[in-house]
Amino acid sequence: MAIQIALAEADSGIGATIAAAYVRIVIYTHDIKNDTIMFAVEYHYNAQAKNQGRQPIRGASYTVTGAQLSGTGGTRSQLYAYLMTLPEFATAVEV
Repeated sequence: MAIQIALAEADSGIGATIAAAYVRIVIYTHDIKNDTIMFAVEYHYNAQAKNQGRQPIRGASYTVTGAQLSGTGGTRSQLYAYLMTLPEFATAVEV
């Protein structure tokens, strides 16, 4: 499970336009006391670069409350569904 998205030169982290960046959740932790989930994603140049063990080109982190998650499935699939609601992933597709 991952997200594929085109990135403009200014957003890629490497100064080049990327047609099919591969974005995946790499870690998440649930703060039960505050009902928040903190998670991090890595951006790879493409799926092949990720599969070859290349270093990510950039990363990002997010914090959500349990109330912000919806859908069915486990936590990870709900986090991907949440990402797809964000403006920066408006043109993304799940892969």
